[in-house]
Amino acid sequence: MSEEIARKRFNFMRRLYELTEGEEGQPVHFNKVQEQLGFSSTLMQDIIFYLENEKLVAYQSSGNLINITPAGAEEVEAALMEPDKATTHFPARGNTMAKQTMDLQMQQESYEKTQGITIGESRYKELDELLQVLNSSLDQLNMTVEQKSMLQSEINTINSQMSSAKPKTTIIPGSVASIKRILESSARTPLEYELLNKITHIIG
Repeated sequence: MSEEIARKRFNFMRRLYELTEGEEGQPVHFNKVQEQLGFSSTLMQDIIFYLENEKLVAYQSSGNLINITPAGAEEVEAALMEPDKATTHFPARGNTMAKQTMDLQMQQESYEKTQGITIGESRYKELDELLQVLNSSLDQLNMTVEQKSMLQSEINTINSQMSSAKPKTTIIPGSVASIKRILESSARTPLEYELLNKITHIIG
């Protein structure tokens, strides 16, 4: 299995998790997931076929609806909470980024620094403001396309959790840690240093 297809399978599961809020009883239409991911119909079908065989999703062909299963939601949550650890079906996301942006030693140091962090509710307003700045500044950041894509995914995950009626707050620190790590690997411009300092303050 290539790293690229593994990443796309996880991106699919992550988006499905966000759209369903991790709830099995909230099916999503095939076209909605496809539109948000930009995948071809063939790729979508291949991914669904694999994930359904692994019991991570359930597909209703009659209505073209996709459900996340409890096992699927649990694995996505595990991946989001500890991005540097591989799950049963998905590779460690932190490792993928590290190969592109820093050596293994730096990645491990970053991992150790960001484990066990907590984001108190008193910091949510600051975090929300930071996410808005990140969103509006993506085009100005000195990052690769892959880094920007990963950054956008982490922003979407946090926004989804913060706006959810049933937020799983244990997921937010993992995504904040990933954002910090991405900024650390690319912080070269004054704007990137400023964003890194802000997210460090929120964590601290």
